[in-house]
Amino acid sequence: KWRYCVMKRRDIGIMVALWVMTFGLYGLVWLYNTSDELIQYNEKTDNPLWRVILALLPPLNVFVIWWHVQAVTRISSTGGRKSISENLLFLLWFPWLPVVPTVGAVLSQMQMNKRATVPLLWPDV
Repeated sequence: KWRYCVMKRRDIGIMVALWVMTFGLYGLVWLYNTSDELIQYNEKTDNPLWRVILALLPPLNVFVIWWHVQAVTRISSTGGRKSISENLLFLLWFPWLPVVPTVGAVLSQMQMNKRATVPLLWPDV
């Protein structure tokens, strides 16, 4: 069975700039959009809005990060490619400053860009 899923290529510099200029609010938009793409790519039935809501609740946001990391490593290892370590990516997700995207978020987007099915978008929303 063949399914078509659009995974967007996002510019890392623009992602970081939007994250900082919106004081971290863009991170929620990014999380919703990328979660939706990962859910479709991995043929899951989750709702990306729930992931955003749970990301706002401090004890539960750790689970959201873990789900996101698992989905990213799953897509990055398809086709026999060597994937980034789940544990390392998980640890790199935790922020030093809440308004700056984490190294884990940037690495996640870089992995998703490798699987992107549409050209680079400007501006990215």
